[in-house]
Amino acid sequence: VQGLTVGVTNTVTKTVSQQGLADVYTAVNPRYRENAAWLFSEDTYLKLMALPEFIESMRSGVLFGKPVHIGYKLPAGKLVFGDFKKGYCIVDRNEMPIRKSETRFMEADVTVLTANKRTDAKVVDGAALVLATLS
Repeated sequence: VQGLTVGVTNTVTKTVSQQGLADVYTAVNPRYRENAAWLFSEDTYLKLMALPEFIESMRSGVLFGKPVHIGYKLPAGKLVFGDFKKGYCIVDRNEMPIRKSETRFMEADVTVLTANKRTDAKVVDGAALVLATLS
Protein backbone atom coordinates (compact mmCIF):
# COMPACT_ATOMS: atom_id res chain seq x y z
CA VAL A 1 0.00 0.00 0.00
CA GLN A 2 2.93 2.35 0.58
CA GLY A 3 3.70 2.35 -3.13
CA LEU A 4 0.10 3.29 -3.80
CA THR A 5 0.67 6.78 -2.43
CA VAL A 6 3.53 7.28 -4.92
CA GLY A 7 2.72 7.59 -8.60
CA VAL A 8 -0.89 8.73 -8.29
CA THR A 9 -1.07 11.87 -10.43
CA ASN A 10 -4.27 13.29 -8.97
CA THR A 11 -4.26 14.34 -5.31
CA VAL A 12 -6.85 16.37 -3.40
CA THR A 13 -7.49 17.55 0.13
CA LYS A 14 -11.11 17.61 1.29
CA THR A 15 -13.17 17.74 4.45
CA VAL A 16 -14.86 14.67 5.92
CA SER A 17 -18.31 15.39 4.53
CA GLN A 18 -20.73 14.22 1.88
CA GLN A 19 -19.59 17.05 -0.40
CA GLY A 20 -15.92 16.28 0.25
CA LEU A 21 -16.38 12.66 -0.77
CA ALA A 22 -18.48 13.67 -3.78
CA ASP A 23 -15.57 15.92 -4.84
CA VAL A 24 -13.17 12.96 -4.55
CA TYR A 25 -15.57 10.82 -6.59
CA THR A 26 -15.79 13.38 -9.38
CA ALA A 27 -12.01 13.98 -9.35
CA VAL A 28 -11.59 10.59 -11.07
CA ASN A 29 -11.87 10.68 -14.82
CA PRO A 30 -15.33 9.29 -15.79
CA ARG A 31 -13.77 6.50 -17.86
CA TYR A 32 -12.31 5.04 -14.64
CA ARG A 33 -15.45 5.35 -12.50
CA GLU A 34 -17.35 2.31 -13.76
CA ASN A 35 -15.05 -0.19 -12.01
CA ALA A 36 -13.90 2.14 -9.24
CA ALA A 37 -13.66 1.30 -5.53
CA TRP A 38 -12.84 3.14 -2.30
CA LEU A 39 -9.82 2.32 -0.14
CA PHE A 40 -9.90 4.09 3.24
CA SER A 41 -7.28 4.19 5.96
CA GLU A 42 -8.70 2.69 9.12
CA ASP A 43 -8.95 6.03 10.93
CA THR A 44 -10.73 7.68 7.97
CA TYR A 45 -13.19 4.79 7.83
CA LEU A 46 -13.90 5.19 11.56
CA LYS A 47 -14.43 8.96 11.14
CA LEU A 48 -17.03 8.28 8.46
CA MET A 49 -18.73 5.65 10.61
CA ALA A 50 -19.20 8.32 13.26
CA LEU A 51 -21.17 10.57 10.89
CA PRO A 52 -24.90 9.76 10.71
CA GLU A 53 -25.12 10.31 6.95
CA PHE A 54 -22.51 7.63 6.29
CA ILE A 55 -23.34 4.91 8.83
CA GLU A 56 -25.66 2.91 6.57
CA SER A 57 -23.39 3.18 3.52
CA MET A 58 -20.29 2.13 5.42
CA ARG A 59 -22.06 -0.83 7.07
CA SER A 60 -23.26 -2.03 3.67
CA GLY A 61 -19.76 -1.72 2.25
CA VAL A 62 -20.86 0.57 -0.57
CA LEU A 63 -20.44 4.33 -0.90
CA PHE A 64 -21.87 6.22 -3.90
CA GLY A 65 -22.53 2.81 -5.46
CA LYS A 66 -18.88 1.72 -5.23
CA PRO A 67 -17.34 -0.95 -2.95
CA VAL A 68 -15.55 0.17 0.22
CA HIS A 69 -12.32 -1.45 1.48
CA ILE A 70 -10.00 -0.68 4.39
CA GLY A 71 -6.26 -0.39 3.80
CA TYR A 72 -4.78 -1.03 7.22
CA LYS A 73 -1.36 0.20 6.08
CA LEU A 74 -2.68 3.29 4.31
CA PRO A 75 -1.45 6.41 6.15
CA ALA A 76 -3.89 8.08 8.56
CA GLY A 77 -6.30 10.53 6.97
CA LYS A 78 -5.83 9.10 3.48
CA LEU A 79 -8.11 7.42 1.00
CA VAL A 80 -7.73 6.28 -2.57
CA PHE A 81 -10.59 6.14 -5.04
CA GLY A 82 -10.52 4.84 -8.58
CA ASP A 83 -10.11 1.83 -10.82
CA PHE A 84 -7.50 -0.32 -9.09
CA LYS A 85 -7.48 -2.91 -11.89
CA LYS A 86 -6.28 -0.31 -14.38
CA GLY A 87 -4.28 1.84 -12.02
CA TYR A 88 -2.47 -0.59 -9.70
CA CYS A 89 -0.59 -3.78 -10.51
CA ILE A 90 0.33 -6.51 -8.01
CA VAL A 91 2.81 -9.11 -9.22
CA ASP A 92 3.86 -12.41 -7.66
CA ARG A 93 7.60 -12.64 -8.23
CA ASN A 94 7.93 -16.35 -7.56
CA GLU A 95 6.02 -19.40 -6.48
CA MET A 96 5.54 -20.03 -2.79
CA PRO A 97 7.70 -23.02 -1.94
CA ILE A 98 6.91 -24.80 1.32
CA ARG A 99 9.78 -26.60 3.00
CA LYS A 100 9.91 -28.93 5.94
CA SER A 101 12.69 -28.23 8.41
CA GLU A 102 14.64 -31.38 9.10
CA THR A 103 16.71 -30.04 11.99
CA ARG A 104 14.69 -27.69 14.16
CA PHE A 105 12.54 -28.94 17.03
CA MET A 106 13.24 -32.62 16.37
CA GLU A 107 13.73 -33.24 20.08
CA ALA A 108 10.25 -31.81 20.76
CA ASP A 109 8.64 -33.96 18.04
CA VAL A 110 7.43 -30.84 16.22
CA THR A 111 7.27 -30.44 12.46
CA VAL A 112 8.24 -26.98 11.24
CA LEU A 113 7.19 -25.76 7.80
CA THR A 114 8.52 -22.57 6.22
CA ALA A 115 7.13 -20.67 3.26
CA ASN A 116 8.45 -17.65 1.40
CA LYS A 117 6.43 -15.47 -0.94
CA ARG A 118 7.72 -12.46 -2.82
CA THR A 119 5.31 -9.93 -4.31
CA ASP A 120 5.62 -6.43 -5.67
CA ALA A 121 3.18 -3.70 -6.63
CA LYS A 122 3.13 -0.28 -8.19
CA VAL A 123 0.90 2.34 -9.72
CA VAL A 124 0.79 1.75 -13.48
CA ASP A 125 -1.78 4.41 -14.45
CA GLY A 126 -1.80 7.30 -11.99
CA ALA A 127 -4.78 8.90 -13.75
CA ALA A 128 -7.02 5.96 -12.77
CA LEU A 129 -6.73 6.78 -9.05
CA VAL A 130 -7.20 9.77 -6.78
CA LEU A 131 -5.27 10.03 -3.53
CA ALA A 132 -7.19 12.17 -1.07
CA THR A 133 -6.42 13.55 2.33
CA LEU A 134 -9.50 14.08 4.49
CA SER A 135 -9.33 16.66 7.24
